[in-house]
Amino acid sequence: MSNLTLDGTPLGAMSDTTTQQTLADAHTRHARPLCGCRTPGVPMYVAATGSGFIVKRMPNSGAAHDAGCGSWQPPAALSGLGQVIGDAITDNPEDGTTTLRFGFSLSKGVGRTAPEVTGEAEADTVVADGHKLTLRALLHYLWDEAALTTWSPRMAGRRNWRVVSWHLRQAGHNKQAKRQPLGRKLFIPEPFDPDHKAQLSSRRHAAWKAAQAKPGKPTPLMVVIGEVKAIEETRFFHKLVIKHLPDTSFLLDADVHRRLQKRFRADLDGWAGDDTAHLMVIATFLVNTAGMAVVQEIAFMLTDRNWLPLESSASRLLIGAAVEQSRRFRVCLRYNLSAADHSAALVFSDTEAPTAAFILDEEPAGADPAADDGADSGDISGRELLTAELAGMSAWEWNTDLEMPELPARHQPKGPTHHGN
Repeated sequence: MSNLTLDGTPLGAMSDTTTQQTLADAHTRHARPLCGCRTPGVPMYVAATGSGFIVKRMPNSGAAHDAGCGSWQPPAALSGLGQVIGDAITDNPEDGTTTLRFGFSLSKGVGRTAPEVTGEAEADTVVADGHKLTLRALLHYLWDEAALTTWSPRMAGRRNWRVVSWHLRQAGHNKQAKRQPLGRKLFIPEPFDPDHKAQLSSRRHAAWKAAQAKPGKPTPLMVVIGEVKAIEETRFFHKLVIKHLPDTSFLLDADVHRRLQKRFRADLDGWAGDDTAHLMVIATFLVNTAGMAVVQEIAFMLTDRNWLPLESSASRLLIGAAVEQSRRFRVCLRYNLSAADHSAALVFSDTEAPTAAFILDEEPAGADPAADDGADSGDISGRELLTAELAGMSAWEWNTDLEMPELPARHQPKGPTHHGN
């Protein structure tokens, strides 16, 4: 925060009343704060959130910041973000809003069939299409926006559901989809507190009224994001149990359950084999006439104990080594990219120049070998992805046929700055 200035004057702590008044004024007149991580300063903008005003980086400017800055972000081209930014995701710094375009429905028409398992077939639903976000891509975007893909040693032991859920809700602010505020459609469970069980249930019941099915009329859908506790069989359905929601569950019909078991086998196996892992779910749902949530479309994402996303067994090893060695880095997510598309696994921000790490010769979790178009995904080098627009970066590569090489050498950072993204 000490590196942020507005009209040449340093800004104080974001929680300070005077600073909030200053930011409110800057928001009204569209003034541009400057981040001092580089000279002569990187322009930022002021956005209004549900809890006040924050300073955010300008669209597509994350790589313009110093790698030690809290607003730094790897070039979008290294991940699936590069494909969707500016089309499926459009930022408007003039009013601080972001418009999202979805490739999934937020309503169920009368007589509509079918819940879906998003990403069931790479060629059908998790397609290389930058025009609209899949359900999985929305989860990736919110995870990025909540800075849950970022890691530094000071974060060790500080992430739990209270922290994660709060940042996810903040990430949903000022986002619009289908001409509606995304926050109204998102349901992210509050941390469960047995002493306030009745109040929590009452708030959930009130929120879910927006997705209540009405016979003969289209039904608006909501989007739930939470941590999976169990998937259990009942008399007529399977049910998805989400942590921090002990008094309710989400119904899955037999066909959806069968397909998600196939599509997300690697994620489910990784979760079952690691008691420290978190299996995240994102799903659209409606509330039936009995008041029960019924899943319409669903996707999973596996994370490690620190809530860092895991794409494969190799990414688990790489991220685990980076955390153990107290490195600073940001995980790169695929968004709409298919398993055959190439992206960096993560980017180290504590090297002399930001270093993109590439995992070669490994098939990502959930990939369908039958859907492969014949391309040899192992032949491409990470350096081939570091095109002219990524000048100034380095590459680290791990061919998984061989032992993982030493991580790129650490460089003594300049003193990181910490402020809004």
